[in-house]
Amino acid sequence: MYPIEIPRYSPKTKVVDGQTLIFDFVRKKYLVITPEELVRQGLINHLINDLYYPKSLISVEKEVKYGKKSNRSDIHIRYNNGGCFMVVECKSFRENINQSTFDQAAKYSTVLKADFLVVTNGSVTYCCKIDHEARRFDFINSLPSYPKVN
Repeated sequence: MYPIEIPRYSPKTKVVDGQTLIFDFVRKKYLVITPEELVRQGLINHLINDLYYPKSLISVEKEVKYGKKSNRSDIHIRYNNGGCFMVVECKSFRENINQSTFDQAAKYSTVLKADFLVVTNGSVTYCCKIDHEARRFDFINSLPSYPKVN
């Protein structure tokens, strides 16, 4: 596995009634700051500002149904044609990335037919290229560039 380094960023925050809020640039609103939200916003910032992913094609906490269960993927990036480019599972920097983390993210990528899967806790980030037909994945050593044509 190849851990990927994600640059640190300074989030846009404000304090309301003694509670610190962080600005979500995708949902265009302030949210209660939690360790997981801080990780999610850091990765979103990197995708948009450093790797030039189109903000309009990024969804946060997208509902994913598998079987009778329903859950939410942390970050979901679509192609212009609506297909799934990438699914991201974010954990708090206090949590270790383990097999359970990958299993959870793999369910989302299987249902959404994502081409890439990312798991991160802000300190450690992994990215896999998914081959759904061969039912395999390969770890890669960087986040992919968003394709200009798809």
